[in-house]
Amino acid sequence: LEGMEIVAITSSERHRERSFAILNDLRLQTEVPVKIKMLKCLKDIILVEDPSLLDEFLPLLMDFRSDGDDTVKIFILRYVRPTISPL
Repeated sequence: LEGMEIVAITSSERHRERSFAILNDLRLQTEVPVKIKMLKCLKDIILVEDPSLLDEFLPLLMDFRSDGDDTVKIFILRYVRPTISPL
């Protein structure tokens, strides 16, 4: 059982590191199709593979609402929408 816990921690840390790497590359990216592809990859990691990362990465992703391209802004808003529970 202890070995399984270590694997889970290692897997989560790997997802976190991968997400930060993608996020950093995304900040430098200028091509919109590539940005969208990277955002989709982040979405898969954060919402599907390791939802525990959502609280940490959601504020960082919200920075992209001010991106110069409407496609990126719309993607971010659609990305965030399902994560917000109705009051």
